[in-house]
Amino acid sequence: MVVERKRETICGDMGKCIRALSCSGAHTLFLTETRRVFATGLNDFCQLGVSDVNIHALEPLEVSGIEKDILHISAGYNHSAAVTVDGELYMWGKNTSGQLGLGKKAARVVHVPTKVQALKGITIRSVALGSEHSVAVTDGGEVLSWGGGGSGRLGHGHKSSLLKS
Repeated sequence: MVVERKRETICGDMGKCIRALSCSGAHTLFLTETRRVFATGLNDFCQLGVSDVNIHALEPLEVSGIEKDILHISAGYNHSAAVTVDGELYMWGKNTSGQLGLGKKAARVVHVPTKVQALKGITIRSVALGSEHSVAVTDGGEVLSWGGGGSGRLGHGHKSSLLKS
């Protein structure tokens, strides 16, 4: 059964104030004009950043745990990221290939947004997430990549890469 919407729909409590959005195969992130992040969709690896939702959310829920204004968001297949206005990167969700950049000792699933400490002193401007890898651009235009490196997706050979924290 295909459901069609014939008119625009306002998502939950977000109103018409969407600044940006990012869609993956399993979930969607919304960045509001007030720099808040909302998420909806599948949550099997905590990619929504909402720990009290077990399987999925049918309507956008606010991502908690980031006390700063958000500049940029990205949704990977099973992980998510947000860049704060001061250039700090927060990530959450599936981490089986080190795609969250939280180091070798990090959990395989991270339930809430967690600051990427390995990037301390580096100002991140944007981030893009894939299936099991992550790529960020610094304020100086440098490209950093980590996570699963199969098929050369990290841009530096076939090897996987972990950020050390």
